[in-house]
Amino acid sequence: MDAVYSERERLIQAIYDGVDDERGFHDVLERIGSVLGASFGHTLAIPLGAKLAENHSFGYDESSFAEYDRDWRDKDPRFVAGAARPGQLLRDVMVVDPATFERSEFYNEHLARTGARYTLFGIFPASADLVAATAFMRSRREGEFGAEELAGLAMLVPHLVRAVRLRHIVRSLRADIVDLRRALDCVTSAVAILDRAGKVLCANAAAEELFGRRDGLHTSKGTLSASSPTEASALHAAIAEAAKTADARMWEPPRAELAPCVTVSRADGVPVAVTFLPLRPRNVVREDSQAARVLAIFHDPRKLIRIDPELASKLHGLTTTEAALAASLAEGSSLAEFAHARGCSEQTARTHLKRLLEKTRTHRQADLVRVLLTGAAMHHVRS
Repeated sequence: MDAVYSERERLIQAIYDGVDDERGFHDVLERIGSVLGASFGHTLAIPLGAKLAENHSFGYDESSFAEYDRDWRDKDPRFVAGAARPGQLLRDVMVVDPATFERSEFYNEHLARTGARYTLFGIFPASADLVAATAFMRSRREGEFGAEELAGLAMLVPHLVRAVRLRHIVRSLRADIVDLRRALDCVTSAVAILDRAGKVLCANAAAEELFGRRDGLHTSKGTLSASSPTEASALHAAIAEAAKTADARMWEPPRAELAPCVTVSRADGVPVAVTFLPLRPRNVVREDSQAARVLAIFHDPRKLIRIDPELASKLHGLTTTEAALAASLAEGSSLAEFAHARGCSEQTARTHLKRLLEKTRTHRQADLVRVLLTGAAMHHVRS
């Protein structure tokens, strides 16, 4: 009895380990299948209204499942029976007439080719928008499942359903972070989203590069900090102040005071200024990340301003050379420096500049740079 209980506990632990495992629940399903005497098996995570399911399986070819998900799931009499009895663990012989099942198009055109015949299965609501469907199968030679196997799996199914829900939540959160990161990467400044303790929840590529240099600013165990203890204390105080405003009651208007700002020194004497903006309760970022409290913006005087020449070309109808000139001027280069780099005369560069001014409807080089630095090309820079 103790040995059986111990094995069940190990299976339950392995189920929850699958929540954050790259292989999903493959390994634990195979272990459960071994206990049940099953040669095939899978657990599906099916978002409400979705045709395609996330599949965790063992014992058969993934391409076979892709065909099942695309062409056969709704024609599978087991799936239809399970959907009619949500939350119940079933044996196929209990709910589908064996003779009718073996005459079905689904069995003869699909399932028989996999070698599977008998199934122990169920469809379970995992959340308001997610269904977990699990099935373990045997060949005809291995015979049908009995009451003992049904009872054994019944003790594990609640854990499997919870784990499916947890995995779905984790994957959704990661997808939100990826989407947020892509959006932040379009911002030219280094920016990061912090929780109330200063932990970096998401940062764009520019911020990660800044932290990675460990020159003044860095992260310690994922939390924003500074090399100087005094400046580190100032950072933490500024974050706490911004977070306090972020956590103010929704009916309270934001304070009109300046946002907290801290200057962090660096080895070459050129400091980084960090501004902390509170993310108020109704901020859309907080809808996606409940822990988000502060938006940190890093102002780096050493950062070279760049625009995307290809996008500038599309936006303003520029030639390749004109777009390259636009990018060079936006970065602060002079006309002479551009001409030298391109191997052309300064007069030729002036001709390109004249056309560039005409196409951007500007009259002076300063106006041209302003148009470039406030345009969309600033937000699609490729690294």
